[in-house]
Amino acid sequence: MQQHLNHRDLMQQYAQGSIRSTLVVNGAAAIVVLSQLSSLPQDIPLNLAGLSVLLFALNIGLGLTLWIIAFEATRRKALAHRNVAALAKARAYHRAGAGLILVIIAIFLTACALLVGPLLI
Repeated sequence: MQQHLNHRDLMQQYAQGSIRSTLVVNGAAAIVVLSQLSSLPQDIPLNLAGLSVLLFALNIGLGLTLWIIAFEATRRKALAHRNVAALAKARAYHRAGAGLILVIIAIFLTACALLVGPLLI
């Protein structure tokens, strides 16, 4: 039973860390870009800067969605000792959460590339 509790606590800590980092990093990135719009290098078109801010904002929304997925995964896992179907749903939520984290990372990197790409050409 103690091992089960430690595993659950660990999963919750990972989920919380992912959600917090998604919200903080993308929120900070959007604020930095917005606060520096007037002093962006001429090589970065404003439409790319705007698109990158939009992608950072999208990631904030996905981070909130990740919170819902993590909540459902934890809730289903708690019910799993009584219900095999709940365990299957918990695993599905875990997979969805892991997939969403990969999507968030890809969107973040894309937004960064939009800002840095023109400087490399």
